[in-house]
Amino acid sequence: MLVIAKTDHNKIIGGFSPLPWMIPEETQRYLKDLTNSTFLYSVNNKEKYLIKKNCDAICVTKNHGPIYGRNDLEILDNCDTKQNNMCRFGESFNTKNTAKDFFGNEKYLIKEYEVYQIL
Repeated sequence: MLVIAKTDHNKIIGGFSPLPWMIPEETQRYLKDLTNSTFLYSVNNKEKYLIKKNCDAICVTKNHGPIYGRNDLEILDNCDTKQNNMCRFGESFNTKNTAKDFFGNEKYLIKEYEVYQIL
């Protein structure tokens, strides 16, 4: 799965995981990346953030869009009108940057995003 997103602060960000984004039968489930190849990236900062907790690579849920890590990058339902309040950027991925560096602010909207399944 490859995600490309633009925040309301004009930050182009996203993530990649070899794991499929699917709707689980339970409310939510964290998926482990045994390959350790899940990462986040920032086009504006020209940086790639590697996973440090592979047991939390992505979270699949019935109630949101893609989630990387333990809410390091979370795309909510109605993400273009509902501000994200659960940012934990840097918890599951290696970075010295702050949420403000990555998203443009600690609270942000996702104005546009696309999800691609990599086969």
